Amino acid sequence: MLLHYMRKGAKTGLIRYTLFTLLILAAGGMVFMDVGGFFRGGVQRGDVARVGHEGITLSDFDRSLQAVLRQQGIGPDDAWRFGMVSQILSMEIRETLVAQAASDMGIRIGDPVVAARIADLVKPLAADDATPQEALNRLLRMQGMSEAQFVGAIRRDMTAGLLRGAFQSESLRIPDSLARDLYSYEKEERSVAIVFLPDSDPGKAVSAPTEADLQGLYKASGSLYAIPERRSFTLAWFGADLARRDIVVSDEELRKIYDGDPEAYALPEMRTLAQVIVKTETEAKAIVAEVKTGKTLEDALKAVSGKKDAYQPPQDFAREGLFPAVADPVFSAKEKDIIGPVRTPLGWHVLVLEGIKAPRTQSFDEVKEAIRKEEIDMRAGEKLSALSDSLDDRIAGGGTIEEAEKDFSLTLKVEKLLDAQGLGEDATAGLSDFEADRANILETVFSLMESETSPVIEISGGRHAVIRVDRVVASSVKPFESVREDLVKRWETQQKKLANIARAKALIESVKSGKKTIEQVAAEAGLKPDIISTLRREDAPSAPLSPSAVAAIFDSSKGDTVLAEGVQGQVLAKILDIRPGDPSKADPSEIRALAGKYEREGGEVDLASYLGHLHASYGVVVNEPLLRQMYGPGRETP
Repeated sequence: MLLHYMRKGAKTGLIRYTLFTLLILAAGGMVFMDVGGFFRGGVQRGDVARVGHEGITLSDFDRSLQAVLRQQGIGPDDAWRFGMVSQILSMEIRETLVAQAASDMGIRIGDPVVAARIADLVKPLAADDATPQEALNRLLRMQGMSEAQFVGAIRRDMTAGLLRGAFQSESLRIPDSLARDLYSYEKEERSVAIVFLPDSDPGKAVSAPTEADLQGLYKASGSLYAIPERRSFTLAWFGADLARRDIVVSDEELRKIYDGDPEAYALPEMRTLAQVIVKTETEAKAIVAEVKTGKTLEDALKAVSGKKDAYQPPQDFAREGLFPAVADPVFSAKEKDIIGPVRTPLGWHVLVLEGIKAPRTQSFDEVKEAIRKEEIDMRAGEKLSALSDSLDDRIAGGGTIEEAEKDFSLTLKVEKLLDAQGLGEDATAGLSDFEADRANILETVFSLMESETSPVIEISGGRHAVIRVDRVVASSVKPFESVREDLVKRWETQQKKLANIARAKALIESVKSGKKTIEQVAAEAGLKPDIISTLRREDAPSAPLSPSAVAAIFDSSKGDTVLAEGVQGQVLAKILDIRPGDPSKADPSEIRALAGKYEREGGEVDLASYLGHLHASYGVVVNEPLLRQMYGPGRETP
């Protein structure tokens, strides 16, 4: 379970895990790369990208993409058209690069820290009668993830958060004069006259499609009406418990192991530390002063900052688990000493030495059960390997899964027809009992021929499995007649939009040439301008204005008339007035907060540059053909 910490040394490395932030300060630039046709070898058929040694599977990426699209209320076609598919994949690549670099350097956010973060996330979901685990299960169902996937995502996000924090702490300071100019820009307001021409009513009837029109649209629709290849298969597995049966390790054997390597059970000197990490030296010094008055470190932090978020309760640290800047003063201090302020890439540390634990060797009784478990695990691993080899030999020799079922205590599951994403003919997900292994199993299934059985593969829970493909149903396309009604609707929608764009272009040209006013062209369309007296650059646009329409309005001069695509229609907008923000009327803290936003963005530029370095070092390959096949437009050209 998540709340069981996987390593006994997890607590000794909390600060060490953040060593990665030192390297991040070396520089920065990654935007989405290799999209737009780039495709080289090294990407598995079911991967949308390969980052270093790790593939981003289609099933994992699709889960992330669909979650975002559900939140935004956007369909796959619009997501592709607006570039959201590539943007979301870019973020996945960015996070994978960070995770790989951290892993290769031995950096890892400790399980206690991840557990505490997840506890905070599930707390709002826990009803009075729900346990934390039940609340977590509810969250997992909402996210469509397994517990292992969710823990991994949280751990990766926390690592990236440390990285971003380091860059923000080193960002450029914007001078007050420039901050005031930025305020004038950001707080600018405009008055505009808007004429909205909906695509659904282009002002004239569109002709009905001919049979040739529909056939052409059908042929151009590519994968829109495709029925993907589906496969049914038999999954057979045995568990690690099979290998652990009858393994007994006596106390005499354990004693022999212990006596044979006593140094393995030596613990270094440890220091029990409580600490806070704040952004400025001024805060840190104030906290030290409060502690010297007799306050606890936690209460001192509360007195200075009004919050306790930056407090870390006492934990044991070995010297190698600390930054040198922290380790040296900590290991030369006496019990109850106040250490700091000390600066690291995380910020300014203030620490209190709560206790000192001398180096010692753990007794046999202390470690006996741990040695027993380790020895049983080792022997079980060897036995598992032998069982897997034996099963492989049986299958390679022509044996069937059913014949091997009894000899290897196999559990069999026959899975219905599934596509490469794990969806059945009714669009419901298969492999519901194998969420953590879905991508691995499907990749294996779609690499086999019909009636072929795979070699033994490892799946979660210490299980070993073989897979036989029982049936392959080739990909096909929905018959023309079954989608005729949808084709007619799509044709009419496209033609109305094209007609509306042509009408809008003609109207804007008549206004720009001075032949007509915006009021006159609106009257010709049976409309009248809608006056928006206060349109702010910083506000989120509301229909019928789209982000691109607002951008066009704020890129124009007073008196200009612009044409832009709005929400399901075309927007004609005349700029009536422009009013820059007035910094003299603003609270200085508001101006400084705005400058801080730009300073943080400067840090993001540096971060992006470092990610560009990682991109070059690890190598990133994007499977653009697969992306286009799965998410590209249904070839909706008229």
